[in-house]
Amino acid sequence: MRVKRIGLPCLLLTGVLAVAADSGLRGPVLGFVLDPRSHSIRPIQGLPGASTLGLPLDIPFAIDRAVFSDRRDSAVVFGAGGVFLVRGMRQNSPEILPLPISIGDAVSAVFNAPGSAALFYSPSQRQLQIVSGLAADPIAGVAIDCSAQPGIIRSAALDSGASSILVALQDSGVGSVLLLRADSGTPFPRVVLTTPLPSTILYLNQDRDALVADSSSNEVFLIRDLGGSAWATVVASATDGIATPVGIQLSADEKAMLVANAGSSSITVHSLAGPAPAIQLPVPVAPTRFDKLNREPVLLFNEMGNGPLYLLDEAGGRQVYFVPVN
Repeated sequence: MRVKRIGLPCLLLTGVLAVAADSGLRGPVLGFVLDPRSHSIRPIQGLPGASTLGLPLDIPFAIDRAVFSDRRDSAVVFGAGGVFLVRGMRQNSPEILPLPISIGDAVSAVFNAPGSAALFYSPSQRQLQIVSGLAADPIAGVAIDCSAQPGIIRSAALDSGASSILVALQDSGVGSVLLLRADSGTPFPRVVLTTPLPSTILYLNQDRDALVADSSSNEVFLIRDLGGSAWATVVASATDGIATPVGIQLSADEKAMLVANAGSSSITVHSLAGPAPAIQLPVPVAPTRFDKLNREPVLLFNEMGNGPLYLLDEAGGRQVYFVPVN
């Protein structure tokens, strides 16, 4: 549903979709979310402006945390004392595979852009591990030890080929972003950016460059030529509307970046193709995340609670819609 101008036809359509969801029918599926109330994965059914939550997927254990791939119908889930890959989520019975992770306390994960591999990291142990082959037979790589680097792991990103990793570390007000080579026994860390609190990382331009948001300095950096000189410039700051950024995504045409700002309850749009004023889109709640829903140009920017989920239809005029959850 759209946040503004909700009319009777839209409400009636939502009611129809709700009945369809209760009866187990499947229509268009925008993506999937974790319902923390039932510890289950549920589809967002319908279209932007007329969508509702479907019935939980058939997964035989309670899910504590889930990370979704935006290219494949799959997710990494944490629950039942282990870590699992759930794939084929549009099927009646998705496939569930245990993942061969050897690092301890692996509480976080991130997919690469194709969804062919996932990076797991343990903030407490300061270790990383890549699991590749997610479309066929998952294979775990060697554990990568980052304990020689000061600070805790705040976030990380994995390139499309699962061969390099960007890791954000933070220690006593000093933060840095390291570039690691994952295809060798020794990662050879290299500092590509120093900034107080790097919180979000996104590869772009076929992994040659990267965007990094700092939630303390309220800046977004563009790091060019990661494989070479790796020089960084500020592409957006507080004067452009950046306020405690929690996520970055590219526009559908990849000519702009969108930043979800918790500090101002807004999403800002910044040109990457040349000088242009930033656009600020107020949203009903302070964003806590900024994730694509599968292959759709639709972005989810809050967690499920007692209130609705909110979506930004990036390619559909950048309208904000809500999905009822009760």
